[in-house]
Amino acid sequence: MGEDAIGAKASKHHARTDGFPTQERQVSMSGKYTEFEKQANGKLRIVLLPEARAEVEEIASRELDADSRLAETIEWQLSNGWSLVRPEDIGALTEAPILSEEVDYDDHGNLDTVGTVYWYPQYDVSDPIGQLLTNGSVEFVRVE
Repeated sequence: MGEDAIGAKASKHHARTDGFPTQERQVSMSGKYTEFEKQANGKLRIVLLPEARAEVEEIASRELDADSRLAETIEWQLSNGWSLVRPEDIGALTEAPILSEEVDYDDHGNLDTVGTVYWYPQYDVSDPIGQLLTNGSVEFVRVE
């Protein structure tokens, strides 16, 4: 393994001789493994990108808790306006993963306001990443 032009580790089959990553490596480096789609029924559908299946399978195989696997899988969205909201921060009586794109934080990083949230009600019987890999998508339910 070597380092590519931006300092990321690149495997032999993803590195070009000029030091720049291949297209396949660029997709992997972006961390975009899913698309978020708001449905007419109010649900948020998270769709697995076909080219990202191997990366998500690798994330799913790690010894991580379900929330950490979810966070790694949707890292691109979490870096582009979406947030994982801790249930206790909004008074939710659940341990389900909760997502929102309407979150404001104060200067100390504490949750200030939150709008619409989406939660995964099957959290106690089904891992959302397992569901994503099995079905190609997973749905979170809207709550206002």
